[in-house]
Amino acid sequence: MKTRVSMGNKAGLFSSALVVIVAIAYKFSLTATSLLPGLDGAYYWVQVRSLLENASLAFSDLPFVMWVQAAIAYFLNDIPSAVRISDALLPALSAIPVYLMARRYSMTILPTLSIAFVLFHPVQLYFFTGDFIKNEAAIPAVFFLSWVFLCWDELSKKYRYLNSLIAMSVIALSHFGTLLLAVMMTTFWLIMQIRQKRSEISRKTIALTLLALMFITLILVLLIPSRFETLTKFVLNPGDVFQVPAWYAITNGFANPVIAATIILSQVGCLLLIFLALRIRKSFSVNELSLVTSSLVTTLLLSSPFIGIEWFNRLAALSFVPLTVAGIIVVGKVHSRLPQVLIGALAGLTLLTSLFLSSRGPTPPVLTESQHEDFQEFVQAVQLPDNSVVVARHGMQFLTAWYLKVDVASETFFEESDLSDYSAVYLLIEESAGDTSGKSNSLDADNLNDKLGAESKTSDSSTKEDDKQDDGSLNPEKGGSPEIPEGASVISSNGYVLVQIR
Repeated sequence: MKTRVSMGNKAGLFSSALVVIVAIAYKFSLTATSLLPGLDGAYYWVQVRSLLENASLAFSDLPFVMWVQAAIAYFLNDIPSAVRISDALLPALSAIPVYLMARRYSMTILPTLSIAFVLFHPVQLYFFTGDFIKNEAAIPAVFFLSWVFLCWDELSKKYRYLNSLIAMSVIALSHFGTLLLAVMMTTFWLIMQIRQKRSEISRKTIALTLLALMFITLILVLLIPSRFETLTKFVLNPGDVFQVPAWYAITNGFANPVIAATIILSQVGCLLLIFLALRIRKSFSVNELSLVTSSLVTTLLLSSPFIGIEWFNRLAALSFVPLTVAGIIVVGKVHSRLPQVLIGALAGLTLLTSLFLSSRGPTPPVLTESQHEDFQEFVQAVQLPDNSVVVARHGMQFLTAWYLKVDVASETFFEESDLSDYSAVYLLIEESAGDTSGKSNSLDADNLNDKLGAESKTSDSSTKEDDKQDDGSLNPEKGGSPEIPEGASVISSNGYVLVQIR
C-alpha cells in the first residue's frame, strides 16, 4: 500500500509539474508581439525603468510586483523581456500552494486538475495577460494564505501568524483589488472560526487582523492616496456599486466575453459547491468548514451579476480564486462518483471556454504592429524641451513616456490635472491609421480643434470600460478636449500629431 501511495504521489507531482511548464510556455507565447496586450502594457516598462534609474516609481502605485520585475530586468538588462517573464512566471507560482492543498486528499489527480483549472482559466490567459500583471502576480499569495488557514491547527503559533503576515504583506504591496479579495476571505474565515467558539481565534487573531488592516490602510494613504480615495468612496457610497449591473451588461452584449463567461461559470459552480458542501458538512474539520464557507461566500459576492460596471470586471476576474479553494476541499471530501463528475464537468467546461476564447486571444495592444512601427519612427523626430509634459489618451500616455522619457498625463484627466509646474504642455493626437502624409505645417488650430472635437464625441459614445483606471474603478466622465491655441507648434508624421497647447 505504501508503494502505491508513493507512486501515486510521484505521478501527481510529475503531471502537475508538466501542467505548470505548459502553462508558462503558453502564457509566454501570448506576449510575443512587440507590445504587451491591453492598454497598460507599457506602464510596467516605464515603472521598471524608473526603479532601475531613479530607485522610485514613475507613477504612484503599490510597488512589490515592479520590484520583482526590476530585479529580473537588472540581471537580464532587458526591461520588456523581464516584464514578459514576470507575466508568465509569477501567476504560475499559484501551483505551489494549490498543490499543497490538493495533495491532502486521497484523489491522486486532484492536484493536477486544480492547477490546470487555475493556470488555464480564461481570466488568467485572456484578461490578465500583459495588462493586469499586478493582479495575477498577487494571486499566489492568496492561495498561500488559504493553505495557511486550511492547515491552521497543524502549524505552530509562530508559523501560522508569520505566514499569514507574509502573505498579507505581499498582497497589500501588490494590488488593491486582490487585497480586497484576501480581506474578504479572511473576514468570513474569522467569523466561521468564532462561530465554532474558538476563543483563541476570537482574541489573538482578531487583534492581529485589526492591526494588519490598520497597516494596510496606512500603506494606501502613503503610497497611493487615489486607492484610499476609491476605498473611501466605496464605503461612503455603497449604492454606487450596483449602478449598471453585470447582468445588464451581459444581456445587452457589451460585457467583456471573458468576464461574462467567468460570472456565469463562477455563479453556477458556487451554487453547485454550496449544495454539495451542505450535504457533507459533517465530514468537514473546523478549518475546512471555515475555509469552504468563506471561499463560497466570497465567490458569490465577487461574481454577483448585480455588481455595477465600475466594479464587476476586476472583482469577477478574481472569483475563480476562492472558487478553486472551495472546490479542492469539497471534491477532496466527497467520495461519491456523481458529485465528483459534476464538479469535474464544470471545471472542464471552464477550460473549454479558454479553448474557445483562444481564437480571440488577450485584449489587443494599444497599437497594432504597423501603428507601433509608425509611432517609433514618429518619436525619433521629436525633441521636447526640458520640463515638458505630454497629454495622451489612456494607454498611449505610457507608450509616450517610454519612448520620449517625458512626464505624461491622461487626456481623461486633463481638465482636473495641475500642469502649472511644466514649462511646456503638448497634446498627442492620433490620426486615422495609414495616414502618412508627412510633416503637416498645413495643419492649423481650427482643423486640429475640429478633429479633437470629433474624437471627443466618438470617445464619449463608447462604453465606460474603455476608461478604466488601473485599480479597477473607472475614470470620471471626460470633460471638454483641450483647446489648440492659434499658431501652436505642431509636429506631424506617420499618422501622429504632437501639438504644443501651452
